[in-house]
Amino acid sequence: GMQTDCRNPNNAKFVQVGKAAFEPGFWRLLKARFRMMFPRIFHLLKMKGYVSGHTNFCADFIREVIEHRKLTGFYRPDFVEILMKLRNDGSDDGKPDEGLSDSLIIAQVFSFLVAGYETTTTTLSCALFELAQDTQAAEKLRTEARDTMELCGSLNYESVNAMEFLDRVIKEVLRKHPPVIFIPRICTKGTNIPGTSFHIEEGTQLLIPVLALHRDPKYFPYPEEFLPQRFASLTNKISLPETPYLPFSEGPRKCIGMRFAILEVKIALAKIVSEFDLELDGTSPRIITVEEYARTYKMKDHIKIIFKRKNYMSRDSTSKI
Repeated sequence: GMQTDCRNPNNAKFVQVGKAAFEPGFWRLLKARFRMMFPRIFHLLKMKGYVSGHTNFCADFIREVIEHRKLTGFYRPDFVEILMKLRNDGSDDGKPDEGLSDSLIIAQVFSFLVAGYETTTTTLSCALFELAQDTQAAEKLRTEARDTMELCGSLNYESVNAMEFLDRVIKEVLRKHPPVIFIPRICTKGTNIPGTSFHIEEGTQLLIPVLALHRDPKYFPYPEEFLPQRFASLTNKISLPETPYLPFSEGPRKCIGMRFAILEVKIALAKIVSEFDLELDGTSPRIITVEEYARTYKMKDHIKIIFKRKNYMSRDSTSKI
């Protein structure tokens, strides 16, 4: 494998690239929208979606990984290996996919890096922010997490997915604070919007306002409040268009990493809440303000949360750390 030193945020180039990819800015946002609306002109003008130095670093690194595996036969069951195997062996027909070049593999790996870098962190941060202000929800989640760990012995895929209140908390966090604010799509078939005379032609570029839909009282009463119990009355598979719930998009291009991302947040949140009381620092705002020109749901203000360790055997014993 390759050493990335990602645990050291000051030296890790990958961490720096990830942060830079989500830095807010008017021209960055304008460029992203221009690329979506006029892709041919964007490429004709040789414009760049990201800073060249960052993309070149990632491309060189991934290319080095590919070449290393070609030469040494080194195997690791990861995303790069899947794409290399697909190119060499093909799909079910056994024919190699010659169209899957190194450049395309690099682009896909870079997309995965960017897509999964800040979104999971944002969801977990917003969950801690909400629970730090809702002591009843935090205590209910703590009880559920501890009971589950005592019953199952650990937090794993089966145990966290059996925690119903944890699931509601995550769903409500993703409703109120969706990591992706807008979803770009292309209309593949002409259609009329129900109840209106508005017609969308095939090939039309669409921008679905996820945050606006999630905060619409027509679909979610008291949208500005953190109410995990609202998902106790809604089915696990919320139907569209009756309830537009789109934290991971929908359809055939739905986020491929959805289950992994949710599992990450569930395990981390259950572990933290089971061991700590959460308290919002007195200098922190009580309402999250989103960066105006960010590509994703990015907090404008710094949020400070105080963690107070809870004695596992005695739920009333606390010590500040």
